[in-house]
Amino acid sequence: MTPDRFRALKALINAINRPAMIIGGVAVSMRGRPRMTLDADVTLAADPGDLPAILDAAGACGFEPRPANPAEFVGSTRVLPLRHTSDGWEVDLIFAGTPYELEAVSRARMERLGETDLPVISAEDLLVHKILAGRPRDIEDAESIVLRQGARLDRATARATLLDLASFLADDDLKRRVEDLLPSVDQSTNQDG
Repeated sequence: MTPDRFRALKALINAINRPAMIIGGVAVSMRGRPRMTLDADVTLAADPGDLPAILDAAGACGFEPRPANPAEFVGSTRVLPLRHTSDGWEVDLIFAGTPYELEAVSRARMERLGETDLPVISAEDLLVHKILAGRPRDIEDAESIVLRQGARLDRATARATLLDLASFLADDDLKRRVEDLLPSVDQSTNQDG
């Protein structure tokens, strides 16, 4: 993304005036392996009932909704896809829907992107998002986060969060992904020694 787009993204987040965090490819570039991305994904600590005010704020910043019926789309997906009117670049606004997502927004850290400070999801929460999603690209992203963050990464917290989610969801596949990517301290010690 270009510096102009980062500035436009900051203006959008400021105009919406709700707690937010950058996720997706931009966050992976910050927390894992750098990769090219042309769009931005932003999670908002906002209720879908806030949509009219959010649409007004987006419009004031040069963004328009991509779906013909934004309220219906947000109602079924909790996502508001936007397009910038000047050059068509896209931003997806995701309405946080769980207590975990709201907590993750509160843990976002301000990071310098281009010449602009923006709230970016923490490495631990991004790792949780990626392992939870579980697609091959997400797993590659998760591996890159673990490698790039090294000892700075609070693996125990990410692991505990994921195992709690796996238990709540009764998702054995998620539990296996957690064990593969974030083995317990005892397991990693035994594998090393």
